[in-house]
Amino acid sequence: MQKHIKSDSVAASRDASHYDTSNVTRDPLAFWKDLRVRAVNSFVSNAAEASTKSIATSISVTGQWNGIKQPAYGHVDAPGDSNSTDVSDIGRRAVKDQTAALSPHALEETSPWEDSNPWEEAVLEKETRTSEETHLDDEADLEEEFLNTLTESLPHIRHGGYVNTNSLSRILQKYLLALRSQTPSTNTDIQELAGLSNIFDTETLRTLSKKGYFPEDVAAWAWILAPKGSSRAAMRLFLWDSRNSVRRRTPLFVLKILLHRPHLDVRAYRILLSYSLSYLLRQPINSTILEGDSTVASTQFESDVATLTSKEAGPLVTILLKRAREMLPAAQFNIAQAYAFYLIHLLPLSESKRMVWEINRLRAEGFNKCLRLLGIPSRVQPYISASIQQQAQFELLKAMAAHNPVIPVSRLGYQAIMAVQLAHVKTPAERIFAEQKALSWPPWKEARMGIDSERGNEGMYSRAMQVLSQMTEAGYGRSSWDDVAAILAGWDTDGTPTIQTRSLARPQKSLGSGIKESKVVSTIWASRIRATRTLREAWACFLSYESRCSIPSEPVYHAMARKLIYKKESHCITTKNGPLPGDGFEVYPEPSSARDVTYVPTEPPTLEALLERMILQGILPGPDFVALLLRFSPNFSTGLRYIAAFLSPKQTKAISTLYVGDLEEENFETLKAMKPSLFDSIIAFFCAQSQLPCPGHRFRKADLFPILTQRPSQLVVDTSTFFSDEDVLREGNGNGHPQTLSHAVELLHVTRPRRVTAWLPLLRALASPRGPTEERLVKPHVHWYFAWYEANELIRWMQELELEPGMEGFIVLCQVFAQAVGVGIQSVHAADESLHLAHRTKRHNDELYVSIPTDFESFVHQGIRVLKSYFDRLVLPFHPMLDSSPSLNTSEPELNAQLGSHVPDMVQVPTPSALHVFIRALGTAEDHDGILNLLEWMSRYASEIAEASDQRRGGRRMLRRTLTAVRVFLEDLNELKIPQREPESTVGRKAPLDSYYHIGEEQEVKSESRPIFSDGRVEEAYDLIESTAVWGPWPSDDEVRAYVARYMHPDI
Repeated sequence: MQKHIKSDSVAASRDASHYDTSNVTRDPLAFWKDLRVRAVNSFVSNAAEASTKSIATSISVTGQWNGIKQPAYGHVDAPGDSNSTDVSDIGRRAVKDQTAALSPHALEETSPWEDSNPWEEAVLEKETRTSEETHLDDEADLEEEFLNTLTESLPHIRHGGYVNTNSLSRILQKYLLALRSQTPSTNTDIQELAGLSNIFDTETLRTLSKKGYFPEDVAAWAWILAPKGSSRAAMRLFLWDSRNSVRRRTPLFVLKILLHRPHLDVRAYRILLSYSLSYLLRQPINSTILEGDSTVASTQFESDVATLTSKEAGPLVTILLKRAREMLPAAQFNIAQAYAFYLIHLLPLSESKRMVWEINRLRAEGFNKCLRLLGIPSRVQPYISASIQQQAQFELLKAMAAHNPVIPVSRLGYQAIMAVQLAHVKTPAERIFAEQKALSWPPWKEARMGIDSERGNEGMYSRAMQVLSQMTEAGYGRSSWDDVAAILAGWDTDGTPTIQTRSLARPQKSLGSGIKESKVVSTIWASRIRATRTLREAWACFLSYESRCSIPSEPVYHAMARKLIYKKESHCITTKNGPLPGDGFEVYPEPSSARDVTYVPTEPPTLEALLERMILQGILPGPDFVALLLRFSPNFSTGLRYIAAFLSPKQTKAISTLYVGDLEEENFETLKAMKPSLFDSIIAFFCAQSQLPCPGHRFRKADLFPILTQRPSQLVVDTSTFFSDEDVLREGNGNGHPQTLSHAVELLHVTRPRRVTAWLPLLRALASPRGPTEERLVKPHVHWYFAWYEANELIRWMQELELEPGMEGFIVLCQVFAQAVGVGIQSVHAADESLHLAHRTKRHNDELYVSIPTDFESFVHQGIRVLKSYFDRLVLPFHPMLDSSPSLNTSEPELNAQLGSHVPDMVQVPTPSALHVFIRALGTAEDHDGILNLLEWMSRYASEIAEASDQRRGGRRMLRRTLTAVRVFLEDLNELKIPQREPESTVGRKAPLDSYYHIGEEQEVKSESRPIFSDGRVEEAYDLIESTAVWGPWPSDDEVRAYVARYMHPDI
């Protein structure tokens, strides 16, 4: 989308991404030029006997150092020329400026393994860190906190004592400890320089020189690690090594510290990923991105990059894959591809002293460990990301098979491949076999037509079962984990078929030796319940478990409860071009024929009856079970009863107390210690129940719009809880509570969880109408403007925590913006009134950072810039700050190659629904040029968008609907002579309207003559759509009429 990227969205991109170019490009070497000369001339000769007079001697340094133009000493980060400077002034500023640059974020190490449960079906929160950083307001405390945590987190310092005296990280720790001990306001210049001289003594300088570094490099490492924002720190690392190509590259431990930051932004990760893979592959960092000079990266720097050893490369790939699962799943393929190249071609260079068989052993260990890591489900869109993980694993397997001798796959490697295949969609052959299964149980193949018997057994054994068969043929025995995988892959342990069920699994960790037999048995039976189609089939399996196993189990009850819950959620399921059993959590209706219905001695219970049965047997639901109950709670009173019955008293008090002001320390610690998936479900429960009527309660603006409206502290004197209202707790009561939404905002704002899954339910709730219709505190047209600014403010909160709302957040913004613009189209006066009220509300809330224009036209321009900036941030193939740099002299393909062909082009591939709402938002605002620019971008990435559409249910239909929306908003609807009333038999029916969105072969039928267009933009859109093969022809008039009938004129 180059046109609008280069125009008004450039400014918005700079504002929205909050990247400070001046801070990113600062150079820390200014004050080190004289210090280096002093160190060489004074410390090496006799550091211990250096007198105060010799230290204070003025030294003049002229010219450039190492061929690099240095910035001025007046400010550490300000570029400029260097002049003669007194050494005492340099030392004073060295300490003060470096201390001032440090920020509070702790750089803690994390483990690649977090969860002991291999079967994750709901929200993937197993890899979330449980310890979160407390927000500190005092700047002095921030600096001290950062210095403490940074120095204590590095691997070579323990309780103030040092080991490995030649370690570079130890030198950095000594430097940071010296900065921490300095008090620039009281220390004299001589004392500060003496402290630095103790750090860089003769032995330290010899160690640095031996490894190719200088004291200024140590200062640069601290400068790189200092920023609070991870994006700025990543850019500093990139800039330091790209602009100083003749210097030795920054040591690997600095890169690992940045990657192990508990709070890492996705754009920072893209930069660090490109840097890491260039480190792994011994490729130079090309600095032409920032300098516009393609000759900066010299071959000398490339040859100076040392090949990583297996002990260095393995942990680097581990943390890269962990971060990719958390924020950029598409990068897993790039990492696997680079690691395979390293193991085959570069590993022998770093292990030259080893025998060939030892190198092959290291290769086998590396390949199989990478296979195992690729088997862990991604946190972001885990099911959709399975196809990326499959490609990455195939890349490794091809390299293993091509090696001589062939590198064997370990048991964990096979299990990792099975785990990915379990999460993958069914192949066409597997779908055909699933459709041929009998409606009775067990579901053997049933030939319903003559052609079915001729098809054979193709698809009978799923890919996961084929992998399991290959594992046994390789000599590995089956474990309990393999039994669970086989059941979900379509075959039970006794050889009878089950329903191939799409599941999230991890390679074996909790079903091995040392695990109680009862837990293994319960996990197997829970998977059997999961691999059923109907409620009676699941209940029959549950009763069979109870008759065979005397000890009741929570996982089995959890699986049965999920079936009962999704039975209520599953409506109008049809298998024609729709999901098949096992594709999702849907529970299918019972067969119509009594011959096929599964017999059970008792009818399946209700959810409440099942919970009562479980409690009578002494079983309480675990955190994931409670999270499921709360997320699908039918009403507010039922959810509160779940909370009171299944959570501890401390947890109940912490989440139900209606706070005003600061949270009690005990309640805060309770909330922080709560399992992430449970806390996220509690937030989702409060947000979902915020739309219920609340008779007998008086709403306040602070409850309806808790972000935009500041809550006065004097409103509530004594804290109360949701349980204080007896009417809310009455069973069967369908009413809610007026403070559910504001309470969810309060919990999130206080705990500040670093998980997108905790914030998205609130973001969706902000885009919904609020309060009872009979008691509107604000007019309906005002609501959408308040919602727009609250959604933007919430996204700003998330970005402060370095969280990316992604396409889901983008969809919410587009929907709210389109509603707000629609209000202005109907009445400009109503829009101006809404903006005036929003501006007046902001004056009473000094915590808001949103900018509110004064008129409707300015609001539209501002909103379009925000949406385009948001979209660009997710789909631009390189860093937004680099793209908007005025010093760039290279084209987009060159920039993309320079930043690194090792990283995915986009942070997230837009979904068809996201593109559709974006088109509607631009069309409502009459930004026709923006629609055309978006269509150009879509045409450029048509294959990626089509692939993403195929991975979603109804994705191709929605993509076709998006293209129809392009024509609707670009053309004059009056010229199309619409709306026209459909024939009586099709009015109000969904299927006939959907039939107009041609899919598959129907799209290939094109009109013989080219239409004549009066608008050049419509003609250009026509050419783009017609020239993109995967899109099909230009939307027909019938498609346009169907679209208008559904989205523009619902009364037709």
